[in-house]
Amino acid sequence: MTPEQQKQYFLFLNTLRDNTLSYLPVADYRSSRIHLDLLIYLACHLGDKVTVKQLLASVPHSDAGIRTHFEALLRQGLIELKNSPKDRRVRYVKVTPKMNKVFTAWAESGIKLLKDIPF
Repeated sequence: MTPEQQKQYFLFLNTLRDNTLSYLPVADYRSSRIHLDLLIYLACHLGDKVTVKQLLASVPHSDAGIRTHFEALLRQGLIELKNSPKDRRVRYVKVTPKMNKVFTAWAESGIKLLKDIPF
């Protein structure tokens, strides 16, 4: 990859981030990557059974910071918790229909941008 291609790639990533953030419920958290990291992990594991422990361990941030953002997602009604039928200690994170709509809009906006990749 040439230096110019590299530059174009990073400009594209920046544009992708800026244009797709408008679809995400991160307005109050734009200065923090934690909210975005949690959403990306959930989007990548849509349909999988993800435990709270797995989700919180998936991002490289402090426990206190992660908990704050995790609780905000719960309050916003974007995720909900389901108890494991086999183990009372285990709770699963379930994406709500509201969050599914957000993920769909987010993906569609990203796909539109991908069509305009300069290389």
